[in-house]
Amino acid sequence: MKGSSKKQKKLEFVEEIREFKPEIESLALDSFSFPLTIGDSRVIILREEGIRGIINGLRERLGSAAETIQYYVGFEAGLEFGRSHKKLGEDLGIKSPSDIFSKIRLRSLCP
Repeated sequence: MKGSSKKQKKLEFVEEIREFKPEIESLALDSFSFPLTIGDSRVIILREEGIRGIINGLRERLGSAAETIQYYVGFEAGLEFGRSHKKLGEDLGIKSPSDIFSKIRLRSLCP
C-alpha cells in the first residue's frame, strides 16, 4: 500500500488516501466515505444478491408484468443518467454526446 499510495498521490484527481485494516478477513467496510457521492448525487451500491432478489422476487410475485416494470425502471434510469452525463459534459466544456460518452467512459476506466 505504501508504494501504491505514493503513485496515487501523483494523480491529479486523487484528493486523499486513507489506509485501514479490515476487522474481519476478506471483508472491507468503507467507514470514511459516508455519504458516498458522485458529484452532488448520493450513490447506492447493491450487491449482486440484492439485485437478483429484486428481479426474481418481482418475477415470482408479478409474473410477466415484472418484465414491464423492470424495462421501465431501466428506461427511466437511463434517461436520468443521460441527463446527468450531458450536464457533466457541459460542465467540462464538451458538447457532442459521443464525446461526452467517450470522455466519461475513459475517466471511469483510467486508474
